[in-house]
Amino acid sequence: MNITALNKKTVENVLSVADGTYQEYFKSHHERKDKYRKEVQDWLTQFNFKYFITITFAFNINRKKRDSQVKEIINMLSNEYYNRNQRKKGLFLEGFCFIEKQNTRNQHYHILIQDNNVFNFKRNRKKDFRTVCFDKCSRIESFNKQSIDTNIAGYRSNGLDVQTTYSDSVVEYLSKTYENTGNFDFIHPLDKHGFSPTY
Repeated sequence: MNITALNKKTVENVLSVADGTYQEYFKSHHERKDKYRKEVQDWLTQFNFKYFITITFAFNINRKKRDSQVKEIINMLSNEYYNRNQRKKGLFLEGFCFIEKQNTRNQHYHILIQDNNVFNFKRNRKKDFRTVCFDKCSRIESFNKQSIDTNIAGYRSNGLDVQTTYSDSVVEYLSKTYENTGNFDFIHPLDKHGFSPTY
């Protein structure tokens, strides 16, 4: 095939701006993304979530360190509600961690905790979940001044936010990252390690 024929073939296969073909292409792509996002939202809303935690770090904290600290907080929460024997059996708080990257280079870690009978055990009934979360975060902060970007003792909301009520609209909000990434790599199930990154 000569250059002239190759150029002609290429031009014929290019999406035309003039006839609006590109609009159909983008519309189709967007509809597929909306479909997949809706499917994941519907799946997540089947879980009975009880708590919604948001942790925000300063922009100068690297990803590995942030992940490590969030995992530690999740593990400390599990240790608070499950005794040693239960933890040996592999029990831990269940839910999902959503990692949301911000334009300012800092990141939000959104954590949904599923409701569980462990919260109603006699030894746990009087524990206020929000207070427990602030206590665990303050322990990490006390060891490292460059950790969570908040004064936990002062209950400032910019670094740690704990909501003890939950609605399905939270899932819709948390899944918005898919619009930018086109994948669900930002969602991590909680496990015995806190959570396990998929990257």
